[in-house]
Amino acid sequence: MKWFLISLRNAFRRKLRTSVTVAGVAIGIAALFSLLAFERGYQDGVRTELDHLGAHVLVAPKGCPYDAASIALHGASWPCYIKQEYVAQIRAVPGVGVAAPLLMNAVYDEQSGQPSVYLGADSTLLSLKRGWRIAGRFPAGGDDCLVGATVARTLKLSIGSKFTLPGIAQQQGPARSGTVCGVLEQTNDSDDTFIFIPLATAQSLFQRPKQLTHMLVKLTDPNMLDRVVGDLRGCGAGMDMNVVPLARGYCLAA
Repeated sequence: MKWFLISLRNAFRRKLRTSVTVAGVAIGIAALFSLLAFERGYQDGVRTELDHLGAHVLVAPKGCPYDAASIALHGASWPCYIKQEYVAQIRAVPGVGVAAPLLMNAVYDEQSGQPSVYLGADSTLLSLKRGWRIAGRFPAGGDDCLVGATVARTLKLSIGSKFTLPGIAQQQGPARSGTVCGVLEQTNDSDDTFIFIPLATAQSLFQRPKQLTHMLVKLTDPNMLDRVVGDLRGCGAGMDMNVVPLARGYCLAA
């Protein structure tokens, strides 16, 4: 009690020094709370994006795992590829519930001056995208296209519309036009800007037969993440793949 009274008396005696000290402590506390709020907001944003992705694990070609996760989330051209035959090996790993094979490619459209992102996929993708609402249906084959809300709005497309594939018109290939079989309702993420086409069509269009850019894997139980990731890395194709645990690995980039 005596030391407290002495400290209190000394604080009132040197008011300027006390004011500066109190202000410094207040600024430090405010800065700490700002950093904590920023970190929580960043983590919530990443978590929301990963929820939209719908997968626990990303399987990609060898390279930087954070680059691979960013490309898968936001859409771009991949620098290398993995073999489609690896899909069967991945699905055979205990704990893997869904493995969706994908071929993504981004092309520059000279007319709009914007890149167009194409995602070749099969119906397995729907098992990951539980929150999707589609007017129409998912692409089944041929020139079927499922367009994101932003693409439909920009190109003025609706179900049944036939349109020239943006950025593909000048390329030689078996498919340079598409028919809208479905329109994806607004998701407020990168899916709104994608054009989804059948996997086989994408492989033919971009001359990547039996090749994939990545696979999205959903586990039967998220608590098995560490074990399943270890098994995927140890399977026969493990040396040729980069196995990225999204829920943990991607957040470490922060």
